[in-house]
Amino acid sequence: MRSVLLLALVIFAVALGDIPEKCMRPPPQSPDVECCEGLPKVITPEIFAGCEKFRPAKEKNLPPCEAFVCILKNIGVIGADNKLDKTKVRNYLNEKYSGEWAVTGVEAAEKCFIEMESLKSPCEARTFALCFVKNSADKCPEKRWKDTKECNDSKKFVVECAKELM
Repeated sequence: MRSVLLLALVIFAVALGDIPEKCMRPPPQSPDVECCEGLPKVITPEIFAGCEKFRPAKEKNLPPCEAFVCILKNIGVIGADNKLDKTKVRNYLNEKYSGEWAVTGVEAAEKCFIEMESLKSPCEARTFALCFVKNSADKCPEKRWKDTKECNDSKKFVVECAKELM
């Protein structure tokens, strides 16, 4: 199983247009490394099933909006209109994030809801997914963070590049 941070880094860390050069390379981490120990599994292989068909043909292309919509539909937080249902997101995260993690998931999502309002992205699903990954990495409790070069480089990548890719 991969954490949302790891899976999203592998799937979403590609670039388009005038994205800074540092964000045009794949993330500097193996998808098998867990950097935030115990981070709840929000995206599992079962949730990702069926969404692989949306992988971009070229390495440097961002997956289409449909890829993000597919994943979030499989989670059950997007309606038939492809709009994010904030109540369903909160309910899902309250189910997945408990104990010491309860605040982390909710704060990450709430921060994204605010950011989404100002961004007015044409792909709400992509904006939310990338924002949530960025905020989850940023909110990982210090005692849970694996302090290795590989993990620190990956956190730096996602924090610096997620907004560029939204």
